[in-house]
Amino acid sequence: METVYGISFCKLLSTFKFFYYTLLFKTITGMEKTIKKRRPHAKEVEEYYDDKYHHELIKMIWDGENNHIGIYKTPRTSPKTAMPHTTERMLRLGPKLKKKSSVLDIGSGLGGTVRFIAEKYGSKITAVNLSEYENEIHQTMNKETELDEKVTITHANMELLPFPRETFDLVLSQDSLYHSARKKKVFLEVGRVLNPEGRFLFTDIMEGENATDKKLEKLFKDFCIKDLSTEKKYNRMARKSDMEKVYHREMTEELITHYSKMVKAIEKNKAKLEKKTTKKFVKETLSRYNSWVQAAEDGVISWGIMQYQKRNNWA
Repeated sequence: METVYGISFCKLLSTFKFFYYTLLFKTITGMEKTIKKRRPHAKEVEEYYDDKYHHELIKMIWDGENNHIGIYKTPRTSPKTAMPHTTERMLRLGPKLKKKSSVLDIGSGLGGTVRFIAEKYGSKITAVNLSEYENEIHQTMNKETELDEKVTITHANMELLPFPRETFDLVLSQDSLYHSARKKKVFLEVGRVLNPEGRFLFTDIMEGENATDKKLEKLFKDFCIKDLSTEKKYNRMARKSDMEKVYHREMTEELITHYSKMVKAIEKNKAKLEKKTTKKFVKETLSRYNSWVQAAEDGVISWGIMQYQKRNNWA
């Protein structure tokens, strides 16, 4: 039998095959892990809001149709009253809405804001949301309130809006942008679909002055976040999207009040919520909400209202 340095050719071939297939297996396994790691963030956000326990929380602790930070006029104001206050405050800042106004709500959730606008102003409004489960509940609630003919629900990503250029007079968003991993893309898309002189009006959780990567790491994991923006970053994104800032008010104290009240409501209804979900879910939710409050008090995160206007290049 032919040998190489005293080793049989068959043994060499066998050894080569062993190392080759071992290397191939590790390569394929590594690729699979990489693919899993590169799983689209938007899909993770969708699953975060599709979670059934999350919706039991919304029904029992929030008001069943809104899932955003409220503005508290007095210490006695409840979250159920405070959340519509935020919507009212935002709409007073924007253009005057009429029946013929075209409005888009991105990250519309269960549609509380959408129904508020449709009912109060009679405007036809389009809602974009990632969670199909939320969209189903949203549609049911629209039918129950006889507002389904005024509202169009679209299952889509705010980073890729399925609408023609210059379609809307107003684009709204409440506490949704912080979930996007591509905020620059969101701004470009909003700038594209806004009519000249149209407004982009939103609330968002942003980085605070004392934010560091280490302090933000746990928050990102708990709330399905890739990164947070700042007012300066949003201003730059706006300029590149043919928009200019017209308003900003930092109101972090409302975030602290809101989530502090949510923590108290969960503690008060803990036993009932545990029956609908699990003890582990309730414990983790309390921890997450308390971490929001602590981070806001420490200046790690902030919250406020932002408004931008699209330039009219034909004026």
